[in-house]
Amino acid sequence: MKPLKAFSLPKSIWAIGLMTLLMNVSTVIIFSLSPLYLTKVLGVSVLGIGLLEGVVEFISWVTRIFSGVISDAMRKRKPLLVIAVGLTCLARPLFAVATTITSVFISRATDRIANGLQAPPRDALIGDSAPKNMQGSAFGLRQSLGMLGSTAGAILAFLWLQNGDGNFTDMFWFAAISPFIALLFIIFLVKDNTTVARHEQVLVENKSSPKKVQRLNLRHIKTLPREYWHLLVVAFIFCMATYSGAFMILRGEEVTKITAIGPAVMIAQNTMAMLVAYPLGRLFDVFDYRWLLALGFAVVIFANTIFSFADSVTWIIVGAGFWGVQMGINQSLLTASVSVITSESNRATAFGVYYITAGTAILVANTVVGRIADEYGLENSFYYSTVMAIIAMACLPFLRKRH
Repeated sequence: MKPLKAFSLPKSIWAIGLMTLLMNVSTVIIFSLSPLYLTKVLGVSVLGIGLLEGVVEFISWVTRIFSGVISDAMRKRKPLLVIAVGLTCLARPLFAVATTITSVFISRATDRIANGLQAPPRDALIGDSAPKNMQGSAFGLRQSLGMLGSTAGAILAFLWLQNGDGNFTDMFWFAAISPFIALLFIIFLVKDNTTVARHEQVLVENKSSPKKVQRLNLRHIKTLPREYWHLLVVAFIFCMATYSGAFMILRGEEVTKITAIGPAVMIAQNTMAMLVAYPLGRLFDVFDYRWLLALGFAVVIFANTIFSFADSVTWIIVGAGFWGVQMGINQSLLTASVSVITSESNRATAFGVYYITAGTAILVANTVVGRIADEYGLENSFYYSTVMAIIAMACLPFLRKRH
């Protein structure tokens, strides 16, 4: 596999990847510091963090189904991307001035609404723009660039914890800068690339009549193939095995008693995700994706085992690294699978349904893990994730082999 093949991907895919990089720099700075801020400054419990993270993520996933339907109805992706990133530019400063759990929730909810609006048209545009034999490569590239941004954000947060004055607000303000740069990438470098939109435009021009606007409804869901729904079931079960990185950070602090462990966990996680996402995306274009997903699910089990038995900073970092490996495998391959199975006319809707399904599972998973952590300790909360990953792996043979 030639790494330079990535440079043959369309400019819009690279621009979306760079946008994701910049957005993730900001996101990870806030995310890696917020558990400490919430527990040490605002006095929020571990269960409270689990509920907060679960609810705001659920808001994000619910928003995605409407974003997907709107994108397919408009036959355009870019307008929603501009609106979503613009809303993020508003939400991040709100977090910097938040001083209560209520204001934190409002800022986080605004941010996740923006994230929900962005995801379906972003992924649909990648699927629309990428050649059919490079779908995995395109989604892997986007994932790798996003993880590169996450790694950079974690390094910045780590350096701040080591050398800063302990003022969280200053770092939160710094994190609010990069989304504005990301907005420029979307405005000037990304263009819509659906053949459906171009075909309709040609028909309109030939007939010299007003362009027909498709009515906004959820009927696109009925056009999704059976193979898609089978994949969705497996994705739902797998997402029941995932949990917020806040639990890894809290587990790391519990084991190591090191305040700066949060950014270190994020660095290990996102570095490994960055390194594996694109190569696994390339493998998706060549091999049976079910075996690749089985590998990703197995890595989840391995990472959970490490977190459960970790007794030193080394094992916490190793566990975070393997969790990053599963992120690089599973997130890019599941989204690439959705893109390959669907068509341009319903692709954004398919991503919207996929994300709301995953969001529901993640809400449940975070709540369950938080409850188990409060009742039986953080070290025992990871067993739940292991059980769900095993069930998801057992369902993979029921998926159709991709030709």
